[in-house]
Amino acid sequence: MKRSQRMQPVVGLAARQEQAALDALGRARGQVAIAEDKLRQLRDYRDEYRAGQGDGQVLDLSRLQAARYFLARLDDVIRQQGDEVRRLEAQAEHARQGWL
Repeated sequence: MKRSQRMQPVVGLAARQEQAALDALGRARGQVAIAEDKLRQLRDYRDEYRAGQGDGQVLDLSRLQAARYFLARLDDVIRQQGDEVRRLEAQAEHARQGWL
């Protein structure tokens, strides 16, 4: 048996491992894109909400406090989503290193 024929199983295994790593990288990048899109949507919603607060309505104190509380919670969610994006980016980088 020729050496090239003996190496075929090894080459096949390496190709499957490379494809698995590439698939993992693709999934990781997809998760990053989804998380970034969610973060963008949250920021857009916050900006729209803030813009709607200055539309000339007279707000009583309880509505003003509720709006401030809502914006504070929304900012917390945006921070958490930003953390999630960074975590997923780190995972994607790890997957990229595994593929390399």
